[in-house]
Amino acid sequence: MTEASVLSRRDMNDTTERSPVFRFFARYTPSQGWDSFLLILGAVAITGYSVIESEWVETPGLMVLILCSSFTGLILSKIRLPAPILHMIGLALGFAMVLWYATSLAGTTGFIDAASETWMRLNLWYVAATSGGISTDLLPFSITLLSASWLLGYVSTWFLFRSNNLWVGLVLSGVAILTNLSFMPDGYDTRFFAFIFLAMLLVARITHVQRLREWGTGKFRITNNGRWIYVQASVVLCLLILLVTSLFPVNVLVWRTAVDAWNTARSPISNIEDEFARLFSPIASRKDVAGRYFGDTLPFKGTISLGGEVVMQARSKHPAYWLNRTYSQYTPQGWIAGDSQNLAVGIDQLPPPPQESFRRIEDTHSIVVQFETNNLWAGGNIEWISRGAIAETLKPKTFTIEIEDPFNDQGLPDDVKNVAQELRSLLIPLKTVFVEAEIVRNLPGDLSLISVSPGIQDTDRDRIDTVTISRKEPTIPDVVGWRTQNRLKEGDAYATRSYVSLATVEELRESSSNYSGYLKDHYLQLPAELPQRVRDLAKRATEGTTNPMDKALVIQDFLRSDVFEYSQDIDGPPPNSDGVDHFLFASRTGYSDYYASAMAVMMRTVGVPARLAGGYAPGEKQEHSEFRAVRDSDSHVWVQVYFPGHGWIDFEPTPAWPLQPRGEPLVPEVVEPSTSEQPDEGAGNPVEEDPCLGIVGEDVAFMQQDEDCIDDRDRDNRQNELSATAPGIEITWLLMAIIGIVAMMVFSIWATWVYAFSGSPSPEILYVKMCRLGTLTGLPMRSFQTPIEYGKIIGRYMPGIASSALAVATAFAAGRYGNRQPDAELVEELSQEWKTVRVALVGRALRRLIPVGVAGQAKM
Repeated sequence: MTEASVLSRRDMNDTTERSPVFRFFARYTPSQGWDSFLLILGAVAITGYSVIESEWVETPGLMVLILCSSFTGLILSKIRLPAPILHMIGLALGFAMVLWYATSLAGTTGFIDAASETWMRLNLWYVAATSGGISTDLLPFSITLLSASWLLGYVSTWFLFRSNNLWVGLVLSGVAILTNLSFMPDGYDTRFFAFIFLAMLLVARITHVQRLREWGTGKFRITNNGRWIYVQASVVLCLLILLVTSLFPVNVLVWRTAVDAWNTARSPISNIEDEFARLFSPIASRKDVAGRYFGDTLPFKGTISLGGEVVMQARSKHPAYWLNRTYSQYTPQGWIAGDSQNLAVGIDQLPPPPQESFRRIEDTHSIVVQFETNNLWAGGNIEWISRGAIAETLKPKTFTIEIEDPFNDQGLPDDVKNVAQELRSLLIPLKTVFVEAEIVRNLPGDLSLISVSPGIQDTDRDRIDTVTISRKEPTIPDVVGWRTQNRLKEGDAYATRSYVSLATVEELRESSSNYSGYLKDHYLQLPAELPQRVRDLAKRATEGTTNPMDKALVIQDFLRSDVFEYSQDIDGPPPNSDGVDHFLFASRTGYSDYYASAMAVMMRTVGVPARLAGGYAPGEKQEHSEFRAVRDSDSHVWVQVYFPGHGWIDFEPTPAWPLQPRGEPLVPEVVEPSTSEQPDEGAGNPVEEDPCLGIVGEDVAFMQQDEDCIDDRDRDNRQNELSATAPGIEITWLLMAIIGIVAMMVFSIWATWVYAFSGSPSPEILYVKMCRLGTLTGLPMRSFQTPIEYGKIIGRYMPGIASSALAVATAFAAGRYGNRQPDAELVEELSQEWKTVRVALVGRALRRLIPVGVAGQAKM
């Protein structure tokens, strides 16, 4: 320990005999110093402050929790009890404080009622998490952030002051702040730099404390000058390092292979993000991201904000909705994409044909994406695509029948309920050992047997408990989503040949309403808790209609009426409410997600299969170009209704979007001739004419199959990848960055030297200067040498300054080990001696830079 700290502790010990407060303060003062506590507290607090700035959810008392948890970790680390007992105390205190602040968000008065409401909402969230459902309640996420803040502060100070381990807290805080900032827009980076600055100071401080302890065991005396030099050097070096790193151009070179490897390695994290979106659905990234992401869930959210940037260029004869994904399962909190399986398609692997193709014509589409993505957009039923893709097809439903418990039949479709009754009469009592054969013989043609319990291996079975059956997969798979096999880069293009419906209203009115069991299983599904008034409203609205088309038109017109108001600035539905019910009867305000959801649910209540479709509207026609600009603001959700013979037909219940005409083909948009097929400037990357894509007039000829075309495209792709790293302006920036870094390093060394050793020329300062200059001249001080021995070594290789070097070393040793304070006369003499030593050492250091005839001088 330092002399000053020893004296202060002696004074404190004298005072503690009289005051319990000072006795407590002395007992729990960290040996690493209160400055170490303030540094780790500051680092954790910056992390918490960045979370508060993000405004993900309400986090009352978050900074108070960090402060209290940090003090708790410090105090408990000084108590000599087993760590598990202390951790239980810390967790109990944290649980009490988090619960106190969480109850303020429950929306009820009184602590008991608020705690009960909090517990109930957490239980509902847990049910959604374990059952694959959606949660729109933000209270669990608030509790998660508050709990994480307590743990972060507690763990950071506990490990620092109990085990002298600062890295646990710094690593956890660093991961937390980086994760938070990765979802924030530009402009918040200063928080991370502040965190890094405090982290580096803490590392320097703890390193200094460790050295002081080592020197203290050797009974070395450390003067105030030495401590002040260390503080100055730490602050200056940390600031300079931050300055250099902030100026370094991080996007100088981009290695495509490394980016692809990163995307591959990040795929497990993407799955976690999907789960996060499902369980904390109202929370959205604050970062401006091109293109809306349609994941496995489509929850009911509050306010959304869509930008005007172009996300893709689209060309087709007949403008169409650009479908990315459909949703089949409705829950009160939103929609879930059904369980699907992947089907690889491409140039040589055709997609499945349309399920129903009556009155559909062939159209050609060309798409150019303006951001990196794995998504594909289809303008109809795709028959052919120019690149490798994945078509997601919906799996058939599986049903479990409990033979001796008819109560569980309530969740089964009507035809499966009838099957369950027949199986009970067949299996109770068990009349034959050939159970499987009898069950198969009695199943309808669209159902198949999966398993029987007890199984066939149980030869002594005397009863059957459960029978699991499955709907047979349709002959033509039901495509519900599209994505690429390889990630699309900005500017990549693909072409499709699709079938677009031109069915008229009259033709759709004449369509049958005889739906298959597969369609009913997926697209008539509704939760049991759907409010009855939603069903009643749909029934009243469609009263008098005799066919599914008229039902769809009536409901569509009802939602497009003045009863409802379109707005993107809304509050999400309250917790535990049904989103469609809230929209229809409470808010009556929303955007396309709400309008489309209301129509799909109402159609299902009147027995018509319907689903949600997510993607983009047709986009805006561009002057002097055959490409349409599809913008982020064209992100859209609409309704698809199934008509036997015609397949899925689009409907538009959102009044902010125009109704789609039906019947005759749309007249192709006439554009003025131009010298290129490029979209307008400012609408994204230009689309160059591609001979392999074959853009000719108003038609799109498809990817030629000959090897020359494919080889040319591969060569172009490889050339583009090589050009990204070719010498040019990027190399220029790299060289400038290297020169700048070298200049900053030289400046930092000079600044540290000048600033740290300014002040009175004490023996300690002069000796440290001599050691550093000696290192530059090739005469470093060895760990086994005493100061006087080192002074003699310098004199041996540089006889001209032997006496001066020995004088500086002797004065330092006398002060360090003999506790002798130099007088003014000695200091003045040492200053003159030092000038002689400095000139000689600097000269030798400069001569070492000359590679001729000097190498031998540096050898010892």
